[in-house]
Amino acid sequence: DDGEKLPFGNFTIQVIGTPGHTAGGVCYQIGDNLFTGDTIISPTTGRTDFPTGNSREMIASVRKIAALPGNPHLFCGHGEESTLAYERKYNMIMRNCTNEDLY
Repeated sequence: DDGEKLPFGNFTIQVIGTPGHTAGGVCYQIGDNLFTGDTIISPTTGRTDFPTGNSREMIASVRKIAALPGNPHLFCGHGEESTLAYERKYNMIMRNCTNEDLY
């Protein structure tokens, strides 16, 4: 569940609810590493046209990720690894949905 903290050896896994690509989607943050699954697929996001996908939820999820502090290393569901700083700068969907002037 969103906000849940799971002990894992010497680490704590922070669960971040990120529906949009599919219902119930989550990301996992362990220290300065964020496992995004298909929420972020650098330099874009996952699709929302699957049966439980939802573009409004995806926008909210991308905003939530963009607002995280620092510059976590991202392990995306497909393709290359990334960083949050890179996505904030080059991910057009993240840039567009976090630009308050658009809403």
